[in-house]
Amino acid sequence: MPDNGVRTIDLTNLASAEDLLAHDDGTLGMLPLASLSTRLAASGALAEAIAGRASSEQADALAAEIDVMRTEYQEIGADLATLDAEDLPTRVQTLEEAQVGGFVAAATWTGLLAITPSVDGTAGEVSDSDTGTHSDASGTGYDGDSVPNAGRYSWNDSWGRWVWISDTGLSGKLNSAANLSDVADAATARGNLEAAAQAEFEAEAQARAAVSRDVARVRAGGLGRDGVEGWAWPVMDRAGKVAGGFRRDGSFHAQGLGVSVPALAARDVPRIPLVRDAEGHMALGLEPDGKLILPALSEQTITLLQSLVGGAGSAVPGGLFRNVPGWNHRIYDATHHLVTMPTAFGPVDVLYPVAGSGLAFAVTRQPVELLSVSGQSNIFLGGNKEAGINGFVLRGVRDPHRAFRSAHGTSWGDGTGSAAAYSPGDLSAIVPSGQDEDSGTAGQFTPDVIQFSAIATDAREAREQRVYLQLTSAESGTSLTQYMAGTPKGDNIASYIPAAETLMQGTYGRDLIMYAHFLIGHEGLDFTGYDDYGALLSAFADEVCGYGAALEANVAADVRPKVITYQPNSYITDAATPNGTTIRQTALDTLDTALTDPDVVCIGPVYHERTVDNGIHMTGKLMTGELFAHVYDRVRSGAGFTPLHITSASREGAVITLELDGPAGFLMLDDDWMPALEHGGIHYGDDSDSAAIVSVALVTASATSRSIVVTLDAVPGGANPTISVAGHTNTTDETRPGGMASIYIPGPRSFWHAAGYTEFTTPEIRFYICRQRVAVS
Repeated sequence: MPDNGVRTIDLTNLASAEDLLAHDDGTLGMLPLASLSTRLAASGALAEAIAGRASSEQADALAAEIDVMRTEYQEIGADLATLDAEDLPTRVQTLEEAQVGGFVAAATWTGLLAITPSVDGTAGEVSDSDTGTHSDASGTGYDGDSVPNAGRYSWNDSWGRWVWISDTGLSGKLNSAANLSDVADAATARGNLEAAAQAEFEAEAQARAAVSRDVARVRAGGLGRDGVEGWAWPVMDRAGKVAGGFRRDGSFHAQGLGVSVPALAARDVPRIPLVRDAEGHMALGLEPDGKLILPALSEQTITLLQSLVGGAGSAVPGGLFRNVPGWNHRIYDATHHLVTMPTAFGPVDVLYPVAGSGLAFAVTRQPVELLSVSGQSNIFLGGNKEAGINGFVLRGVRDPHRAFRSAHGTSWGDGTGSAAAYSPGDLSAIVPSGQDEDSGTAGQFTPDVIQFSAIATDAREAREQRVYLQLTSAESGTSLTQYMAGTPKGDNIASYIPAAETLMQGTYGRDLIMYAHFLIGHEGLDFTGYDDYGALLSAFADEVCGYGAALEANVAADVRPKVITYQPNSYITDAATPNGTTIRQTALDTLDTALTDPDVVCIGPVYHERTVDNGIHMTGKLMTGELFAHVYDRVRSGAGFTPLHITSASREGAVITLELDGPAGFLMLDDDWMPALEHGGIHYGDDSDSAAIVSVALVTASATSRSIVVTLDAVPGGANPTISVAGHTNTTDETRPGGMASIYIPGPRSFWHAAGYTEFTTPEIRFYICRQRVAVS
């Protein structure tokens, strides 16, 4: 062939081709590669091989996959069947709202305003750092009510505007944490977000459980919380449905008399009057075992019963005794009614005399629980919630069933204006606590807050009602040495306890059990006769626990009380030094003693008020009381409590890792209750101040594996390297306690916050990290 073209042996090899040069019946032309593939798959050896493989191996594989999918669909169906039908629409709605149109985040309202989404319902958010306000969107423009710039938004496509929905919530937590110098990386910020999500999830679960328990108690015929389903006291039929009962207006409603109630303990319900005759006597009632009582009937009563049985009337008036408070009125004995009284903590049963006045304990098998407190005096200031925290628990509260104190109100044991040392006449004239008309000096009521927080915990957990007796022999600002045996105050406490035991047993026929003694506000400066504050604290615990162990009911129940205390912090901001080593020694001794003495329980730092750190103040009082009550609840249940604290500090190069122990949960950095503290209140120092902290990162591997990573600006070379927690004055906010750190673990939801006292409490109980000095190894 003439050499007038390109030889194929000189061409570059191709890895693929779009077309092939082909010959067909004398014609030379291009054959697309796709056509060649189709021809090969349609007929010939390759097509036969494909068909054979598909008819055997692939068919078997496909059948196996179908079986797997069938199993998975069955499991999904089972899971869906277990979902709460009432809760599912809410979950779907929440999910849809979160997914529609994606999510737009902006640092400022101006930045979000410049964004125009294309999908109606697109979610948007403005960071908490934008503290301004603007007019909310409407159909006519941004001319609505004033709303914060920071928060969550939804795009209204028909209006072409962003509509403010709510504050930032969890994403606000993440944003704040990510911008704090204490957070070193995004992983820590994500951990904070997960912790906040976990806390809110647990709070929701607890709230749902509480509602379920309330409904179950109503359906079972027991006392429900005030206002549940509109019934004050339901009567159940044999099918377990509400057949009647007392309504909120005091009238009795019923569909018939074929009723049966669960056996009700004689301690609370001797008998339940259902209908009264013209003379006011019980004409129809229920015994505790559910049997109907039909005494001799008057003509009027017969008429009422005929009307009721015949269905002519669904309501019988007269369900409540005249001029008797409360509801759910029952006959207790010849001289007392048994009535249910509303309180801030749920309904409680009390005895109301047929003649005369005054209220008394209702019968119960539960022992009286002694809340023994050394701290500030138990004085309330009357008032209302709107006026501030003074009188916060007194508004409409008359709860003699659960809360008692000595007749003269305050027993300091000595001191000007205080009562003399205890005398037997005090307890013999015991009177109800928490009356609206009580008044006194403002700010001196920490023991009362603990007491009512303990009652609130009962209500939150929907437990059987407990009865609490509060004894106080205290005066603010005195040393703990003034409460030891042989001192007026110490002897006063010692004498109160057995006297109360005798009174409860002789007058009310019930035991007195002391689960704990609360030690508040008395670290003092004088350790005369003791090596250190820890030794003094242990000696005090031995005395108080000895009192408790001597109580007959405690001995029978094998209950040894605990002394529940906090880390004292008075004057902790004095003489601060740069390395933060001025932590008050009493705080350190308290933690060390709690970790070594089984009779002492330290709950960590508790002063959460926004004020100076050398006294107890209004704001934060509820948080203090609720934390004490939470730990008390664990002590009572036999569980232990360990505060959040550092167990070790190890260094590698310029990085120090702090291992932690304490309540289960995720580490959080407080950015809503406290102003930001430098490095969360963590400090580093050595003899030559050779290094300084650059960042502090919170690491949560799991709910029980937590650590803090401290990064220094250089490898330290000084002797005695030490990590201190909250050891010196807070320069970021001089009004913030120098003794508090802002690192914490969230606990159960706050009863007081849910009750509306958001100005004085956080949404959940918070376990702040303890004050410590830890040597670095």
